[in-house]
Amino acid sequence: MKETILIVFLTLLSSCSLNKFGSYTEAQIACFRWKNNGIEYKVRSKPGISGTQSFRSRYCQYDKETRQFLGWEYQKVEANKIYKERPFFDKKVTKRFYF
Repeated sequence: MKETILIVFLTLLSSCSLNKFGSYTEAQIACFRWKNNGIEYKVRSKPGISGTQSFRSRYCQYDKETRQFLGWEYQKVEANKIYKERPFFDKKVTKRFYF
């Protein structure tokens, strides 16, 4: 009896994901909103071109096999720092948007 209650509880718990959305579009919009709240950093333009380019520390990737958007985040990004060239940061999935 306890095993049955445990199985039902775990099933209900797993289906109540905070990042579960009703459609592809809703999950995509939520991921893009999350992405836009990431840290902004800048990279100097190529030689001969003045100015900088802005980038965010987060990006979204659609994973067709698992029907979700993966929220990737670059690690150790410094806010508003201007880098001489586009750095290679370590990255990891920090958020998932299921539908």
